[in-house]
Amino acid sequence: MYNTATAFLEALVEQAITHAFVNLGSDHPGLVEAIAEARANGRPVPTMITCPNEMVALTIAHGHTQIRSQPQAVIIHVECGTQALACVVHNAAMARFPC
Repeated sequence: MYNTATAFLEALVEQAITHAFVNLGSDHPGLVEAIAEARANGRPVPTMITCPNEMVALTIAHGHTQIRSQPQAVIIHVECGTQALACVVHNAAMARFPC
C-alpha cells in the first residue's frame, strides 16, 4: 500500500540519502512497515542505523556527512526526540557544516 511513509522513503532515496540514523519508537510503525515492504519488493531504502538516543543519531549523521560530503537523515521521536537534539543542532550550526 502506498502511504506517507512510503513517499517519505522515496524522497530520501531521491535525495541520495544512503543512511538514516534512527531512534524508532511507538510513533513509527508505519515507517517500519514501509521499510519492510520496500525491502521485500526490492526497492531501495537508506540503510537504517539504530541509535540509542537522538543526540547520538544526529552526532553520527553529522560526522558521516563531514566525511562523505553527502547529507544523511536522522529519524527521531516526535516531541522528546526533538528536544533532545538541541545541543547537537547547535554543534552542527557552529561547525557550519550541514547535515
